[in-house]
Amino acid sequence: MMIWLWDVNRKILRCRDVLDTIERRVSVPALAPSSPLLKACPVKGDCQKDVPEACNISAVNTARAILSPMAESIPAAEINAAAGILLSPSATGAVSSSIAAAGNHSAVSLLSPHAGALFCYYILKLFRAEDTVIHMDKLISSKQNIQHVPESYILPPERRPGKVVIPSSKCIPVIDLHGNTNRQELVQRIMKACQEFGFFELTGHGVPEDLMHDVLKVANEFFQLPSEDKVNFYSDNTWKKCRLHSSIDYDQEKVHFWRDNLRLPCHPLEDLVEEWPNNPARFREVIGNYAIRVRELSLLLLDLIREGLGLASGYFEGDLSETHLMNFNYYPPCPDPSLTLGLPKHSDPNLITILNQGAISGLQVLKDEQWLALVPTPNAFVVNIGHTLQVISNGMLRSGDHRVVTNAYAARATIASFIHPSIDCQIQPANELIIKRCSIPLYKPFPYIEFMRNYIKDTRDGDPVLKRYELSQAQA
Repeated sequence: MMIWLWDVNRKILRCRDVLDTIERRVSVPALAPSSPLLKACPVKGDCQKDVPEACNISAVNTARAILSPMAESIPAAEINAAAGILLSPSATGAVSSSIAAAGNHSAVSLLSPHAGALFCYYILKLFRAEDTVIHMDKLISSKQNIQHVPESYILPPERRPGKVVIPSSKCIPVIDLHGNTNRQELVQRIMKACQEFGFFELTGHGVPEDLMHDVLKVANEFFQLPSEDKVNFYSDNTWKKCRLHSSIDYDQEKVHFWRDNLRLPCHPLEDLVEEWPNNPARFREVIGNYAIRVRELSLLLLDLIREGLGLASGYFEGDLSETHLMNFNYYPPCPDPSLTLGLPKHSDPNLITILNQGAISGLQVLKDEQWLALVPTPNAFVVNIGHTLQVISNGMLRSGDHRVVTNAYAARATIASFIHPSIDCQIQPANELIIKRCSIPLYKPFPYIEFMRNYIKDTRDGDPVLKRYELSQAQA
C-alpha cells in the first residue's frame, strides 16, 4: 500500500499546483542547526515567524527529500495519525512531538520541526489525492454515455441557442496575407475588417498545412487520454497558467458550459515547455513548433494594425505583447445542442486572437444583433480583435462578440492563440492616437490584472466587460 501512496504523492509533487498550497505565512521554529536538510534550504533555516518566498520552491524539494527515504518505512497507521494531527489547530507548533507519539521515533528524529511540518503537510496532500480525481469528474469529456444534458448545463431560456437554424455562410472578410503584395491595401483591408466585424479569416499566412492538422490531432489525443494521465494538469485555480479545467469558472458559475480546456503559457518557449504535457509523445514538439509560428504571425498582424492606426513603429513590442497563451478547447458531442453552449457570448480580453478551428463548424459571430454561423475555410485562421486592442485604439477597432455552439454528432477541438499584455501593464487609449485625432479618451486607464479579474466574472455572468471602464464626455 505504501508504494502505491508514494506513486500518487510523486504525481502531486510534480504538479505546479503544489506551490499554491504551501502556506506562505506559517509560524514555525527555525531548522535545527544540526539538521541534515539544512544544506538544501536556500535561506539556511532562517525562517523566524514567516516562511520566506524562497520556501515556496524549497519546500517541494525538502518534502521530496523527506518522503523519499521514509515513504516505505512508515506504517500507514502512522501516516494516518500524522494527517490527523495537521487537521488540528495546534498542528504547527506540536507537529514533531505528535508524530513521535504515533510511534516511529527513529523516523521522526531525522526531522527538524520545520521539516516535520512539511512532512505532515504533504502527507495530508497525499490523502487528499482522491479530491483531485473527484475534480477530474468536472471535465465534460470524462462523463460517459451522456443521454441527456445534465441540469447544471441547461442555460436559462433567454441564453440558449434554441432550435433556430442559423444559416452557415462565409460571413466575415477573407484576407490573403501573402497574396496581397500592396502593403497599404493589405493594411486597409485588415483595418476595415477590424472596424466592421472585429473578425476576419486569414489565408496565405505561411503556417504549413500539415502543422495546422498535427496540432489539432495532438489536441484531440490529449483530451482522449485516461484521467490519470491528465490529472497533474487539472486545477480549479483560475490564475494557473498551465491548467486543465472545464467550462469557464466551474465552482463559481451558476450554469456550466459544454467544453474542456487546456491552457498553456508559450513565451518564452524555452522556459515553459518543460511544464507542458509530454503525453501524447509528440505533444511538446508539435505544439512548440506551432507556438513559434503563430506568435510570429500574431506580431506581424499587430504591426500591420499599428500601421493602420498611425502609431509609432514598435508600439506593440515589449510589455504590451509579452504574454502568449494557447487554449486547447474540446467540445464533446452534446445530446441536445439547443439547451447549452460550448462558450457563451463574449469578446476576448487580449490584443489579438488567432484560432485554428479545424473542419467542424461551431463558431458563431454576432453582427448587427444577428448570429452568423462561420463555415470553416480549409487551412485558414480566424483572427479576432480583443478588448485590449479596442481600448488602445480608443474604439476605432471593435472586439467581436462570438459564441460557440455544440453539436450532437462529433467532438470538436480548436486551438486559440492569445497575445496578452504583461499582467502589470497599464492599459489605456494610445496618447498619440488621441493627440493626432484631436479626440477624447473613451476609456479610463486600468491595470491589466484588475481587468482580467473582472473579465472572468463578467464573462461568466454574461455582463458587458468594458462598461465599467467607459468614460462619459463629462469624465473625459
